[in-house]
Amino acid sequence: MEPIKGGHGSGGTVVKDFMITSLEQDEYRLHTAIAEAFGSGKDAGQKFPLYRRTPGSSVATVRLSDPPEHLAHVGQEVIVPEVGSELEFTLASHAARSGGGKRFTCKSDEERLQWLKDRSVACGFKLLGAPAIETEKVKIKKAGKEWGFRRTTYYGRLKVEDKTKLAQAMAHGVGSSMRSFGCGLLTIHLS
Repeated sequence: MEPIKGGHGSGGTVVKDFMITSLEQDEYRLHTAIAEAFGSGKDAGQKFPLYRRTPGSSVATVRLSDPPEHLAHVGQEVIVPEVGSELEFTLASHAARSGGGKRFTCKSDEERLQWLKDRSVACGFKLLGAPAIETEKVKIKKAGKEWGFRRTTYYGRLKVEDKTKLAQAMAHGVGSSMRSFGCGLLTIHLS
């Protein structure tokens, strides 16, 4: 196993996870705190950092590709497992489908499971059984307006089929929706 190399920039640095504690329970305030601490993603053409709040706690994991110089010596390198490895994973996502120019949230666990299966091959893994699925309504309050979405968290086992595709999914996220609000971060549990 080796660290994932080369994020969005040309420096070829490793991809790193940072564990943070935030007393912010408001999702938009956490989003803002991460942008202030780690960069908004608009700097140097980078995307917003991937992150996931641990349900029911004040701990969040933030994943950065090509961390800025002042963070180069902290954080934990993200390791991509070898092909054939069977490991546990966690993924928070906004499981949604597009059609007719609109986005539709997957409403049932069967739809949410299909959403993950549809992405697994492109992400370099095969599901080993059906993962546990938890959903939560996320409320975003900004400038006096409130809106929200349903975040789905998957807990399961996978088998690595393509190390390069898996490294891309781990570095850049799974799915394309609501990444700046805690969706897309795929974590592989190596122990």
